[in-house]
This record gives sequence, C-alpha cells and structure tokens, in this order.
Amino acid sequence: MSGPSIENRQTGASVWAKFGCSKRGAMGEARKLAAILVADVVGYSRLAGAEEERTLARLRALRSDLIDPTIALHHGRIVKRTGDGSIIEFRSVVDAVRCAIEVQNGLVERNAGVPPERRIEFRVGIHVGDVVEESDGDLMGDCVNIAARLEGVAKPGGICLSEDAYRHVKSRLELQVSDLGAVPLKNIAEPVRAYAVEVGPARVDAAKIAPAPRSKKPMAIAAFAAAAALVFAGVLALTPYDRYLLNRGENEFLAGHPKEAIESYTRAGQLDLKARVLLIASYAAAGMPEKARMHAQELLRNNPKFSVNEFIRLEPRLAHVAGDMDLKGALVSSGLPLDVRWECLVRNACP
Repeated sequence: MSGPSIENRQTGASVWAKFGCSKRGAMGEARKLAAILVADVVGYSRLAGAEEERTLARLRALRSDLIDPTIALHHGRIVKRTGDGSIIEFRSVVDAVRCAIEVQNGLVERNAGVPPERRIEFRVGIHVGDVVEESDGDLMGDCVNIAARLEGVAKPGGICLSEDAYRHVKSRLELQVSDLGAVPLKNIAEPVRAYAVEVGPARVDAAKIAPAPRSKKPMAIAAFAAAAALVFAGVLALTPYDRYLLNRGENEFLAGHPKEAIESYTRAGQLDLKARVLLIASYAAAGMPEKARMHAQELLRNNPKFSVNEFIRLEPRLAHVAGDMDLKGALVSSGLPLDVRWECLVRNACP
C-alpha cells in the first residue's frame, strides 16, 4: 500500500500547527501555522549613500526604542534581519497587524519635521499560512515568500495584507483598508488578493457644536448640561499616534483586558476625558486601587462637574464590558461621584 500523499501530509501538519503543535521531520524541520511580517526600509541604499553612519545610527535607535520593544509587546519573534529589513513571526495575525500599525504610527511621529529625503520609512507585508521551521529557527516556505512580495506592494509607510491575513483581523480590529484586488507577485504561481491598511495622520472633521435647545430646567441645571457636553467631548489636539493608542486602550478595556488597556493609555502623550475615565476603571479592575483613586482625584480637579451616571449615559456602550469588570462599580470605588452634588449645580461651587 502506498503512503500518504504530499497533500495529506501537509494537511496533517497544518492540523498539528493549528493546535499549537508542530510536526518534526526527519531532517530536523517542523511545519506549523504562523503569521509572517516582512518589513524593509524604503530607499535604504539612497539614505545610506548620502549619510551612511547617520542612517545606521538612526536605524539602530529606532530598533532599540520603537521597533524591537513593540515586537516584544505583541509576542513576535525576529526570525532574521536582512540588512535594513526584518522577517518576524507571530502566533496571532491580530498581534502582527497591531504591531505593524503601532510601528508605522510611531515612525510618523518620529519623522515629523524631518525632510522627506531623510525620513526612515518602512514598507510592511503580512501573510498567514503554513511555514517550515528549520532546526536553527529559520523559516521557509510560500508563506514567507508571499509576505516578502506583499511588502514590495505596500506604499512607503504602509502595510499590505494578504486576503488570508485580512480575513482573520477584519472582525477584530477597526481598520480602514483599500482592496487592491488580485495582485500578481513575482515567483508566486497565483495572484494574491491584497489589502492596503490606512495608517498615518487621520482625517478628523471639525467638531460641530449645535446650539442648546430651550429648556424649562432651572438655569443652574441647564448650565451644567452645557458644561457637561463640552467636558465629555474631550476635544484635544491628539497626535495620530495618541489617537491610535487611545483607540487600542478602549478596545482592550472592552475586551476585558485592563492591564493591556493601562499599557496603551500610559504610553499616550495626551488623554481625552473618556480615556482618563477608562484608565481609572482599568486600574481598579487590575487591582491597583491607589492608582485609581489618584487619577480620580486629578480628574475631579480638572472636571469638577463630572458624574459617573452622566458619563455612562453619554457612553452607553462602555457599560457592557467583557469578563467580570463593572464600570460603574470600578469608578465609584475609585472616588468618582455617581451624580453631581446639589450645591455644585445650584451654587456653582464645585470643589
């Protein structure tokens, strides 16, 4: 009887990989599923030709300060460095895409004010599939090749995902993408449908504040409502990187991961009011009550008319959080009031 076909052997290896296992072959190689990120510096030869030592120093600084810590944060493994580029393995496509977005947005921030001809920008390609891991940890196979070819398709400062990678993340991450259609890739037999992820400065519409309707409420309460509208708007001149970290922190909070939310919020340069409130709740949920109370006192000093009930009324979706987190309970236990006190409303004498 003949042995199993190559097709069947590959399918078996993929099943093992799916459950976190790998199948070791006779030559010391293993097959597994992995998300592969390939990154490369745009125009590195031109940059190095003009200022080689300065370019190398800047690239080393970016790796040590931004790129490598972000890879580690998202549980990536640097398989190899290819001069000015890298091949990185992730067990999760979501982690790979989050890592790529964070690095690209961080580079936007660091390139601010740098002349275009001196900016260090990366192209990134991401694919997920079956890979062969050699005994020395190196990875080979079509998955790696496709990720490398997609990197070449990406725009400077951009990220290009294969259809397989996009399918894994589209319902889990808030992404703005452009469908590039089926893209022919060099030395890849079939065209690969690809998606370009929009990163960098976000287009933010100017806030429109409608005039308050006439109300029969007492003047003090009407004044509170108007003030609350401005307070809860939390309008700040956030950088694109700050906005990304705030969105990531909110998503982590809603997923029931307070420690991850804290990490995102504390890395941001500025926090709007919603982010400050969720940071307080995250500290409380993570078992750090002293930090929660400290930030609650600071919030009340800057927003004396803040109330938990009003916040939840204006942000109802935040009241439903995964896991055992109770937003209202976490905020009240940190010292934030459920409702604004009467003397604060009538006498406008908030502490």
